[in-house]
Amino acid sequence: MAAVEAQDWGTAVAAFRRLAEANPKDGNAWHMLGYTLHADGKLDEALKIHIKATEFAGVAPTAAYNAACVHALKGDKEQALSWLAKAVDFG
Repeated sequence: MAAVEAQDWGTAVAAFRRLAEANPKDGNAWHMLGYTLHADGKLDEALKIHIKATEFAGVAPTAAYNAACVHALKGDKEQALSWLAKAVDFG
């Protein structure tokens, strides 16, 4: 989290990738991996991880919202609205 606070996205991505790979059932690790990839501008990779993170109830609403944000940033209004609706459905 120190790397996140310092906005050292490369270090944060590497740390959360290791954490998610070591414990694939840790929804927060997947969520934070997606968040740090997103913050680092790696939107295509972040989108895949955001979608993966929606498999975990504790982070699903935020992960779906983040997926909506990626689609919006990429100019895909239809998918952005679809993922925003999913975020609402997740709670």
